Amino acid sequence: MSRSNMGLLPIIFILHLFFLVSIFDIYFRSPIIEEPIKAVNNNLITNTKRLVLFVGDGLPAEHLFDFSSGYSKAPFLRSVIENKGSWGVSHTRVPTESRPGHVAMIAGFYEDPSAVFRGWKENPVLFDSVFNQSAITFSWGSPDIVPMFSKGPKTDHIHYFTYSSEMEDMSGKNHSAAQLDSWVLNNFKQFIQYNFSSYNIYEKSQLIFFFHLLGTDVAGHANKPYTLQYESTIKNMDRVVKELHSIIEKLFDDDKTTYLFTSDHGMTVWGSHGAGSMIETETPIIVWGAGIKKPLMSNNSVGLTPDNWKLSHLYRHDINQADIAVLMSVLLGVSIPVHSVGTLPLDFLDFSEQDRAKAYILNAMQLVTQLKAKEYQVRSQLANCFFYPFPNTIISNYEEVIYNIGKAIASLDFLAAEDLTHHLIVSSLAGLDYYNTYFQNFLLTCTVLSFLGLGAIVIAEIMYSYSSDEVIESEPQVSRIKIFILKMAFSFIFLFSIILTLVNALPRRFIIYLVLPLSLWYWTFLKYSWILSHIDVFKRSVITKIILYGLGLKLIVLSFTSRWLLSLILFGLCVWPMVNHKLVDAPKEYKLVWYLSCIGLSVFPFLPIVGGEEQLFFKIFTGCAWIIVEFTLHKSSTLKYLGLKFNFVSLTQLFFTPLLLWNIYTITNSFKRGEGLPLVNQCISYFLLVLFLGLMFGGPNTLISRFNTVSCSVGLIFLMFSSSYEAIFPLFLAPNLLCWILFERIIKANSTALFMIVLLLCNSMAIQFLFNVNNKGSWLEIGTSISHFVIMKSIVLFLFILFHCTKYITTLKISSSLDCDDVLRKWHES
Repeated sequence: MSRSNMGLLPIIFILHLFFLVSIFDIYFRSPIIEEPIKAVNNNLITNTKRLVLFVGDGLPAEHLFDFSSGYSKAPFLRSVIENKGSWGVSHTRVPTESRPGHVAMIAGFYEDPSAVFRGWKENPVLFDSVFNQSAITFSWGSPDIVPMFSKGPKTDHIHYFTYSSEMEDMSGKNHSAAQLDSWVLNNFKQFIQYNFSSYNIYEKSQLIFFFHLLGTDVAGHANKPYTLQYESTIKNMDRVVKELHSIIEKLFDDDKTTYLFTSDHGMTVWGSHGAGSMIETETPIIVWGAGIKKPLMSNNSVGLTPDNWKLSHLYRHDINQADIAVLMSVLLGVSIPVHSVGTLPLDFLDFSEQDRAKAYILNAMQLVTQLKAKEYQVRSQLANCFFYPFPNTIISNYEEVIYNIGKAIASLDFLAAEDLTHHLIVSSLAGLDYYNTYFQNFLLTCTVLSFLGLGAIVIAEIMYSYSSDEVIESEPQVSRIKIFILKMAFSFIFLFSIILTLVNALPRRFIIYLVLPLSLWYWTFLKYSWILSHIDVFKRSVITKIILYGLGLKLIVLSFTSRWLLSLILFGLCVWPMVNHKLVDAPKEYKLVWYLSCIGLSVFPFLPIVGGEEQLFFKIFTGCAWIIVEFTLHKSSTLKYLGLKFNFVSLTQLFFTPLLLWNIYTITNSFKRGEGLPLVNQCISYFLLVLFLGLMFGGPNTLISRFNTVSCSVGLIFLMFSSSYEAIFPLFLAPNLLCWILFERIIKANSTALFMIVLLLCNSMAIQFLFNVNNKGSWLEIGTSISHFVIMKSIVLFLFILFHCTKYITTLKISSSLDCDDVLRKWHES
């Protein structure tokens, strides 16, 4: 092993990519059962001949129900809530994106979070849905959403109409968001006028109209929620829903139409979605028409319903998003989609007690059928000795339970029937969860062992890096017999693992999970003699640091949920030059810069999260500050020891900074006027982005000059993407990093070894986050736990890329007068 084993780094990078992907195998395997499942026939006779589904894309419940201004943004839907139907909140799951949201609503199950990375058009939805079960379905809306459910087998009866993708203008120019919803209305009118009679729709039962209204999502991204433009888009959407409702009521004047309005996901105040915050996961649901209860007066919503909604006097129904598919299926009288995990929300239904009980048992039988198919899928992958069925007496005797439910219905004991059905549904969902996570503990164990094995390798690398030549050369000889026994033992385990995977018909990728920890620990055991023989050299000097590192790691882990702890960590770093004996003689001025920059950085965790409102003052202030800082660094006589001189790169940065500020100013005002992003400003933005990226690689090939060039370019690029006070952050980070570089030079730190230490620390935190990943509980908890692990692994991968990029960006000329050592010497002389 070399002192700086750079050849090991690409392997570690690949391993971390694997670790990042492993979370989806461990916790979020796709619930789809590939083998065909027989649908449970729906023999219920309902009053609904047709169902109309409205989806206001990206519309949070908070914005639709808000009445704080004394009026509703959606007056028609508000009147429906108060006079015609039932309402509530639909709780979505992460990722709060359009594809998973629509799959949950229309197919009744939640795609795993990795589904957000798949394409929409390229990947047809190969699972059952309410549209599949209907007699005929017509859809209007976005080309990214509407065609999803019209691909695959048995979809000839699904017809869709979409506008061009060019109409989805996220700049907010010319009220483009409202035009999308208006297109849906106008195209439906044309369909009624020219194509309606050709489908013989008047006589059709089990008919679905699906209207996808994308305007609110586009307006949220372009104009941000809580703006007049966004409110205007909601009003336009409400107008479109009202007109569509009026047209359909005139076409089918038979009171056999059910209407359902909901949303696929919410949206944050800064116009984003995908995570698990409450405003992203709480969406509205309003149902009215045939088979639906009229509004019920209730005091139960007090405390649950926000005061600004002014709806606490009406009964509120909270459901999970997947329940919508079951509700639509029961109302239409079609089979529940075979992959659905939804539960029928009985409180919406205006059914007789007998029909309620029959609808509920239909839901239970569909889940039991799916559970048995899932059990067979898992059983077929394992030998009998390795298979353990779901330990639940209700599921073990489900046929008897269904028989008892039938007896209760026959004897008109509907409460008992619903109670038995409820327990059967809960047990079936628990069984599905059991089989969906059947291999979770096995994969988790293999992954953790791989983490630990990689950690052992990194520790050995660090020990080599900090060992003297004498220590390295004193590597003890291991007998050939021990090496032979070790190789034979690991070879046997290798073969046994592969055979075990093949015999049990497990997925081939499971071989990687089995072989990877064996490979890593095999390498570690080959070096165990050297590690054990020299561990005493490090034990006494490192034990205190290990304790401090452990405390620091725990603080960093906790800081993911308590941001203020980052300030505590920065205060700890602030005193580093005081406690490190090698930095006692460091220039006092550099120590002062270090103290001030650490204190400045420690303020940011206490600041509120950046909102959606553009705060132009901070951006203009930051741009001017960069100009002042650069002039000061280059022209101040007191800082002449830095050796910085104006060159083409620094002059270019200074020259184009005013243009950047003008561009930011005009774009901000353009969006405020509702004019979107002008083409001129868009071209300038791309030009400045490419320019500042290119300037990072220019200028003198010396550490201080190159660091100054990179810092200024990164700061100005960061300014382009900022919206508030976060633009100031690089002004404190840059001097902090410069001091760090100089301190590293003073203590003569091994950069590769430091990088390995960072990897080790990140791995330690990643293991904690891996165990903290949650696929149960609230959607906020699930989304947060996923994001923590993904963020940590992404940081590791980013550090790999950054570590290698800096070799090219910050190339040093040791002979130059502007080298770091000379800067320190000139500082003393000045």
